[in-house]
Amino acid sequence: MTEPSAAADPKQQRLDQPQRGRKWTAAAIALGGGLLTAGALTLASHGTSTASHGASTAGVSDLSTVATADIGSAVETLSPAVSSQLTEEAKRCNAPLAYVSIAKAPGSAGGNIRIISGSYVSPSFQLIDAPQRVAIPFPAPYPLGHGTIGIEANSNGAIISLRPAWTVAAINGSAIRNVIWNAGNPCQ
Repeated sequence: MTEPSAAADPKQQRLDQPQRGRKWTAAAIALGGGLLTAGALTLASHGTSTASHGASTAGVSDLSTVATADIGSAVETLSPAVSSQLTEEAKRCNAPLAYVSIAKAPGSAGGNIRIISGSYVSPSFQLIDAPQRVAIPFPAPYPLGHGTIGIEANSNGAIISLRPAWTVAAINGSAIRNVIWNAGNPCQ
């Protein structure tokens, strides 16, 4: 009686063949994991920055929209020269307002700060321990969904609350941050 040859058994043939596909799969998984880890570390490192004398940061943060119900209280933080115009545009849903919260960094002496959004420059705010919510117009046409905001400050530590937060350790001048926002209908 002859035994069936190993070559006749399809399972045996698969086991006897080189494992090339598995080596490539493991390498692809390792490479993909490495790239994801590097990307996550890069994003995490852009959450904070140190700036001085016109420095720019490369991070990107989300800018939030002032809710329609909060427009009345937001007007108090706008520049008086343009507050009524910006408020009316926001109430009609033509050009919504954005906001940031500002505070001095823990352990710092604080200082003064202005927010720059497009051609708008906010009034000067004293940085204090408690976060202050400051309304600003979006820095670019709202449907665009991205732009830059800046700060002019004389401070040894400021936190500008975005997502992720923008922490400026020391600044005597200006700094810029790339921002994005969801350009959906803000009045829904």
